[in-house]
Amino acid sequence: MTEKLVPAQNGYIVYAGDRALHSRYNPAGEAEKYIASLELEKPYRWFILLEPGLGYLEAALQKRFPGSRIITLHCSSFYGEEKNLGAFGGAAKTEGLCWYPGCGKELEPFLEDLITGPDGSGVKLIEWRPSIKAYGSACLDLAGRTAECLRRINANRITVKNFGRRWLRNGLRNLDILRNPLEVRSGTRPLLICAAGPSLEDALDNMGEWSHFPARPLVMAVSSAVPALLHRKILPDLIITTDGGGWALFHLFESCREIPKDPGAPSHAPGRPIIAAGFTAALPSQMEVWPALILCDGSLWQELLLRTFQLPFVSFPQRGTVSASALDLALYLTAGRVYITGLDFAHRDLKTHARPYALEKALEQGVSRFRPLYSRSFERERIIDGAGSHKIYAAWFKTYADSFPGRIYSLGGRKDLGIPQAAAGMECEGSAAETGLCIRAAAGTKPPGGVKAGVSLLLEALDHPGMKTRLIRELGELLLPGAPAEEKDFFGELKNQLTELCHG
Repeated sequence: MTEKLVPAQNGYIVYAGDRALHSRYNPAGEAEKYIASLELEKPYRWFILLEPGLGYLEAALQKRFPGSRIITLHCSSFYGEEKNLGAFGGAAKTEGLCWYPGCGKELEPFLEDLITGPDGSGVKLIEWRPSIKAYGSACLDLAGRTAECLRRINANRITVKNFGRRWLRNGLRNLDILRNPLEVRSGTRPLLICAAGPSLEDALDNMGEWSHFPARPLVMAVSSAVPALLHRKILPDLIITTDGGGWALFHLFESCREIPKDPGAPSHAPGRPIIAAGFTAALPSQMEVWPALILCDGSLWQELLLRTFQLPFVSFPQRGTVSASALDLALYLTAGRVYITGLDFAHRDLKTHARPYALEKALEQGVSRFRPLYSRSFERERIIDGAGSHKIYAAWFKTYADSFPGRIYSLGGRKDLGIPQAAAGMECEGSAAETGLCIRAAAGTKPPGGVKAGVSLLLEALDHPGMKTRLIRELGELLLPGAPAEEKDFFGELKNQLTELCHG
């Protein structure tokens, strides 16, 4: 597709091929009429314009909703060329809210960095119909990718709404639990991620053959996959957990109970793997003696607490599934290949996870002759499948893997996620010293009484002019979801809710 700028009666218009994307007589008026025809009754926090062409739609939206932020997404790199800026400018371009192919960032990470978390609420997607006719499948593909990304962001936001208070309480409590933080560096040694899908069982037998080799890949297991590994005498180097729900503790209790303290454990922490823990994850108090790699989601309140108490951390956006966070961390830890096994996002009939699985015990405790185990397993499988999260996360992996060609490989599991299958097993070159982790413990100075000290810090920061607005938005989403921040008593109630966490 070839684009060109053409002078018009009141500015410029753009042609994509032989189709004009704007009125040749009054492009600004045309844009204003189109925005009025949408009958937008309220201002949204974000407007996303799908291939708006030049900046006329953006100007019309800014005029009507001055407090909203506007993202423009383009089908062609033409709109990013500096020589064209004088023709249309645009606030989105100058504010870093404009995306186009070749801009240096993939579409999904671009959107996630902007509107994940509290900012994920209040998003309105607007298409410019002349662009659909002009760009055809390219425009439809952009619309589909954007809609899929927004569905995932919205799913994460709903999770925040339902579990926000628990997450905040977990973070404050973890100030006391994460006593042995580690600093991190990048290495080159291959790394294997063990997710907990049913296909993990297929790979475990082969893993036993190389699990004791000095130069074997590092093994990172999601917490729910650890019992299956330990059952086959495979000790992971890292265990990653990001779930803030109480059920996540079942998996970690198994790790605390079953992992031996023997000379065969990883050299960096005899007897214990590293626990890579989300700052808001539910952690048992027994893990205060474990070496910890702290994961932060980039929110201000988390960074404020971690930096003040001198706890080193690495930042990744919220993903909604621990397998996605594991992939983020793996790509951060090593420049070598990353392998994934047990990544299914699907069931094998009634089998939802690799066995043994910690929550099976909880499932068995509720069995009776009126609710046999088979029926409960079927009901659980139906609920998980009906939630739709499997499809959302599978679509994310398919897109994300395309951003790292030659880096990510699959060992079994689903073949439709866009992740190439490892052709001849895993590379085991390199030395055991290339762990990708700095094994030196961080020199933190954390005061006692983490919860009270953390709440006091946040209350003080809420009165700080430079942090107040963002903290109100973040903490309000966690403690008062759905309540308008403009209400007169919102700020006072937010402080009251925060104070109550000291006694909760």
